[in-house]
Amino acid sequence: MSKQRSRRLCKKLHIDEFQEVGFSVNWSFPAKTPVDKIDSMVDIFIIELIQPNGLAMDASGYLDWEGLICMEKKLADVQKSIVN
Repeated sequence: MSKQRSRRLCKKLHIDEFQEVGFSVNWSFPAKTPVDKIDSMVDIFIIELIQPNGLAMDASGYLDWEGLICMEKKLADVQKSIVN
């Protein structure tokens, strides 16, 4: 049987509706970076960091990128630190 907790406590503990399932990211490439280099670096980021760690990414940009990284299960601090 689950404990009844106040909304304030649930927020502090990151449980129930306050579970953290994703985080936002943003990054920039230097001006005049060739498109093929940007594509290559984003592909490497997805293949080497996102996919192997059970994460999903929704991001867009050209030189300035922003997006959301999430997973179906609760994120661990280790998974955040891999990307950051």
